[in-house]
Amino acid sequence: MLVLTTSDDRALVERCVDAGATAFLLKDAHPEDLARAIRWLVEGRRGIPGDLAQTLFDAGPGTGTLGAEPHAT
Repeated sequence: MLVLTTSDDRALVERCVDAGATAFLLKDAHPEDLARAIRWLVEGRRGIPGDLAQTLFDAGPGTGTLGAEPHAT
């Protein structure tokens, strides 16, 4: 499942991943990032683009899934 949203809220990302999301993008993502996320889905991979992942990691440890295991492959 690919989540496309306007929010980069860490709690939202964690809830989406817990619900089965395998890729997460912001709606203002570059079209190339969207194409990459779709390829990830087809290949059975998971991921969060680098800029969004960096924002999440900069926010510090969380209490949900993102703190438990890496999601970018």
